[in-house]
Amino acid sequence: MTKAFVLIKVKSGTEEAQFDALFTVPEVLEVHAITGDYDLMAVMSAKEEDLARYPNEKIVEALSQKIRKMENVLDTKTMIPISSEIKRSSEFDFGEYARGFVLLKVKPGRERHFITEVLKINEVIETHMITGSYDILAILEVKKPLLYPHYPEVIASIVTDKIRRIRDMRDSETIIPDLSRAKT
Repeated sequence: MTKAFVLIKVKSGTEEAQFDALFTVPEVLEVHAITGDYDLMAVMSAKEEDLARYPNEKIVEALSQKIRKMENVLDTKTMIPISSEIKRSSEFDFGEYARGFVLLKVKPGRERHFITEVLKINEVIETHMITGSYDILAILEVKKPLLYPHYPEVIASIVTDKIRRIRDMRDSETIIPDLSRAKT
C-alpha cells in the first residue's frame, strides 16, 4: 500500500470544519489535529486498483485537485515515502490508542540500518524513508493510560529514551496529535 503524509495549515478557526472536510476525499484514511507550524495531518493511500498505474499518481492528484483547492487550506507539506517498512497494520482504535509521528534525520548512508534498529522498538509500527529535511518518518502506537502519565509523555519518553539513543541519530521532530480519527 502506498501512503502519503500531508501536513496542512488552515485558516484560523476552521480546523474542525476542515478536519471533517478532509474525509470527503476518498484517498484520506486518517486525520490528526496537531500543533506547531501546521494544524492537521492527513494520512492518505491509493486504492489497490489504482496501484497498477504510477502508485503515487492518485495521491498527488487528490492532493492537488482536492485538498489544496479546499477553501480554508493555506499551505501543505507532503511526504510521499520512497520505501516503507510496516511491522504491523491493523484497525486502529483511536479511543484506546494514540499515535505519534517522529521525523528523523540520521547520518547519511545509515538510513536502512537505522530503520532496522528503530523497528526493534515495540511501539514503532511503521517506518517510511522520505525525502526532504528529514530522512525517516517513524510511526508509534501507544495505549492511552487511564491515569498518569498521559500519552504525550509516553510518546516523548519513547523518543528520548529509545529512538534518540540509536547510533547515527542526528535530529528529530515529534508530532503528537491532540485528536485523531480514521475513516469509517
